[in-house]
Amino acid sequence: VKPDETWKDKRGKEVNEEMLLALACRRPIGWGSCSGTHELKGLAHALSAHVPEGAIPTGVWKVIDKKLAEAKKMAAKKQNPDGSYDHRWAPNSEPPLLGLALEGEKILVTGHMLAWLALCAHQDELDKPYIRNAYQFLRTVRVRKENVVLFFDMFCHALEGIKLYEKRMPPRQRS
Repeated sequence: VKPDETWKDKRGKEVNEEMLLALACRRPIGWGSCSGTHELKGLAHALSAHVPEGAIPTGVWKVIDKKLAEAKKMAAKKQNPDGSYDHRWAPNSEPPLLGLALEGEKILVTGHMLAWLALCAHQDELDKPYIRNAYQFLRTVRVRKENVVLFFDMFCHALEGIKLYEKRMPPRQRS
């Protein structure tokens, strides 16, 4: 989507990217699929594409930045002692529909969490304990052999989070 591009919704109302992002920002943190992490990842992608690191966001970009900052505070407080996350990280989150055992849920949600955190964290935030601990959890997770096929999707999300984090964090600083 180009920044100034508009289109019409099914009722004929003109819509643009900023309107959709503003709508997403009005929803509670944790709302939606995978404990709200898909929406946070989308907001993080949009913000990083439109506002260079270090620049002061304005308009809808300021609202997005504020929402992501609030979500980061929640993430820092609601992490499990082992560095993982589960669906209860945000008050509006619901358990994954897959009916996963806690082992699979932790991999799935932590992978999603690390992905959006790696996208929206400022460079100096990437070494904060809650982000680093999520990375370490995913790097060291061990799954019983009989669950490998069942957890394939979870591994894909875990790998995405790991790769996004590693792309931004120099190897010597990963602990």
